[in-house]
Amino acid sequence: PIPVDTPCKDVLDMFANAKERVKDLSNDLKTLVNQYDKNVYFVDAAPHVQLSPVDGIHFDEKAHENFALLMNETIRKIFNLS
Repeated sequence: PIPVDTPCKDVLDMFANAKERVKDLSNDLKTLVNQYDKNVYFVDAAPHVQLSPVDGIHFDEKAHENFALLMNETIRKIFNLS
């Protein structure tokens, strides 16, 4: 999960303490996914995608491209595609 980071007061109120709450979410989700069979996958986009500087909660064009490339790579690995 990508931490919310915005100076917008309305958004800050809506996502109060989001940075703190999301800290362990990635590890918690990985742990949950690992409890299931090997056909369930988790992809952490945070190291690959930055949120838009406009509002700090949405993807901009570059983030969508990076996320698409990440998912493409992940799916190719899962299905052994070259």
